[in-house]
Amino acid sequence: MSFARLLRRRTVLPGLGLLASPVVARAQNPVRPSPSVESVSMVMPGDITYRGRLFKPLNKGAPSVVLVPDGWGLTPGFEAMGAALATEGILGLVVDMLGGKTARDPQEAEKLARGINADDAGEAVSAWYDWLRNRVEGSQRVAAFGFGPGGRWAVEGSLRKAAHGVTIWSTRIDTPPADLASLYEPSLIGHYSDHDTPSGAVIVAELEGRLRAANRTGYFFRYGARPFFYNPRSPDYDKLDAALAWRRTMTIYRRLWDLPQAG
Repeated sequence: MSFARLLRRRTVLPGLGLLASPVVARAQNPVRPSPSVESVSMVMPGDITYRGRLFKPLNKGAPSVVLVPDGWGLTPGFEAMGAALATEGILGLVVDMLGGKTARDPQEAEKLARGINADDAGEAVSAWYDWLRNRVEGSQRVAAFGFGPGGRWAVEGSLRKAAHGVTIWSTRIDTPPADLASLYEPSLIGHYSDHDTPSGAVIVAELEGRLRAANRTGYFFRYGARPFFYNPRSPDYDKLDAALAWRRTMTIYRRLWDLPQAG
């Protein structure tokens, strides 16, 4: 994708202004110190242990994000996203839903995701919310980011807690308006490929209707890249669209959570 095309696809949101291009943002930001990271674990009923990687910002009392990977597992690419959250002043927890497994190709990623019980995954994400709120580094503000099938697990877990929004990538959800009403603002941010099944346009139209019925706000963006454009491990990875989706999300949360400009 050309740089000119990237600029044409920047979006204006009500009250948020023009979202900066990630290329320009990187050029303006100095080198940032690396966040500290901690390997963490949590035991759920049934003696099931979930693990994750916690990336800590320099500031205490930071808002938190539970980052839920897709069927590729907790790969270095998702860990890099956790580190990026910390540089934004957010406590970033990248959770492992696959018991340490990572996929070698898209077919294995799909198989691993199908092997996850959605209810169990939602319970785990919900428990991570409580876990984060008990960390001295964090605050009571917790949101979730979910990628591909991880988006469904993130939404399900967030509905069980006082969630401060959910961001999903290439995820079709069927949550009814009554449940969506339990989310705080921003209720939902979605990034979709026009090659999703069904297409991003169809998914967005459905979600917008349910959010209106729930009296909640959604911010939705569509991309010409393939569905797994956000994942560096996937052959569908699109670096520019992935960076653009990330910066759009961070711009919204920086404004809503009153975070300082990163860097």
